Amino acid sequence: MSAMRHCVPSMVLCCSLLAALLSGCATDPAKLAEQEEDARRVECSTLFHRVHTKSTKGQSLRGAGMPRQALTEYEGALWCLERIKATDAGWNRDSMRTLERVIRREIDALNAELRLGDARAAEAISRFTTRRAADPSSPAPYAELGDFYFERGEYANAMRQYLEALDKDRGDVGVLINIARIHSRAGQLGKAKGLYQNIIIARPDLAVAHYNLGSIYFRQKKPTYALREYLRAVELQPTYPDAYNALGLVNKQLGHYDQAIVYFKTAIEQQPDHAAAYENLGLTFMANNNYPTAVNYLKKAIELFGPESPRGKAIADGMRHMHHYR
Repeated sequence: MSAMRHCVPSMVLCCSLLAALLSGCATDPAKLAEQEEDARRVECSTLFHRVHTKSTKGQSLRGAGMPRQALTEYEGALWCLERIKATDAGWNRDSMRTLERVIRREIDALNAELRLGDARAAEAISRFTTRRAADPSSPAPYAELGDFYFERGEYANAMRQYLEALDKDRGDVGVLINIARIHSRAGQLGKAKGLYQNIIIARPDLAVAHYNLGSIYFRQKKPTYALREYLRAVELQPTYPDAYNALGLVNKQLGHYDQAIVYFKTAIEQQPDHAAAYENLGLTFMANNNYPTAVNYLKKAIELFGPESPRGKAIADGMRHMHHYR
């Protein structure tokens, strides 16, 4: 009881002080207005950051061939912009209106792309149904529909069709290669490598199988194995630009810059519009401290990728940060 008697005055004092503070806030409209303004600024700053984050992600997803996911990000960015305008009229400046126009343009383009894609999907399914009815035992309709889904990035749908095709023809190399590519893109490198190795046992003269297996080894940080497969690919197909580009990448990774440059230039000889080879040439010259030559090749890469493409913009951004580029 004695302890309680000592605590009560302290509790009363604390409550009195708290009431006084709250009373002071309640009777100071200017301070309340200032606090509300600060809260609005913080909210708008957070929303504006989300606008740029979502727009950047939308651009990346669109470049990766994922328009539905890109549309979701752009619509989220637009919602954030609308919220900013509703929260603080001071943000409704010319730059904000310009940004809104850009986002709406992207949304319109993506909607048009998706409508076209849906129409193409309907055509592909109709063609598949007709071909399957004509020859129910043929794997070709399933493989063709699988290829359609694969190109759209719908790998689960593609895999279902490829497995149906394999049920009818276990030795369809094109289907097996695309199944391996799906595993590779999903990060299942062990499964992909096993499939490519089996394909090579059955078809040792298939350049694309050696090239794809080399790419698996490259991702697994096994450059010596990758080099072996890439060399075998160009031996089997001497006009294989992607394989020459890959040989350049392996040699660059190993520090063999002169040999890497030879391979990148060979890729361009075989395919003059090989944007990745131009980019890799530029990066190799930059690693070798030859900045003027690097800039020329990187500019050509931007032109071929497209200045507004995600890759083109990334290269241009990297060039702006080059110490010797002005």
